[in-house]
Amino acid sequence: MIERLLESKLYKKDPTTKKYNPSYIVKLIKNYRSHPSIIDVSNRLFYDNEIKCCGDPIITHAAINSAILINKNIPIVFQSIAGTCEQESDSPRYLFYILTRIFIFNICLMFHF
Repeated sequence: MIERLLESKLYKKDPTTKKYNPSYIVKLIKNYRSHPSIIDVSNRLFYDNEIKCCGDPIITHAAINSAILINKNIPIVFQSIAGTCEQESDSPRYLFYILTRIFIFNICLMFHF
C-alpha cells in the first residue's frame, strides 16, 4: 500500500523545486539517536541521503567493539526469540516478557553491567 501512495502525485517531488509538498510530507532529516550504519539503508532508499546523523558519537558509538556484535563496527544485533505473548486481564496490551529479559541481558553484555 505504501508503494502506491508514494507513486501518487501528492507524494512526488516538485520537478522545478525538487522538494516535496509540505502540506503532505514533513521530513525529519536530523537523526540524534542512531549510529549512522543503522539509518544508512533507509537513508539511501527512501530519503535520497538527506538524513544527517547529528547524535553525539559518545552515545551513538557506545556499543562499538562490543563482544556481542558480529561486526564490531555496526551496533546491530539480530536474535531469534521464541516465546509467547501474554495479556493482562484488565489491559488491551500484549506483553512479551521473554523479549524484555533478552533485551536487558544483551544490553548488560554490551556495556559490561
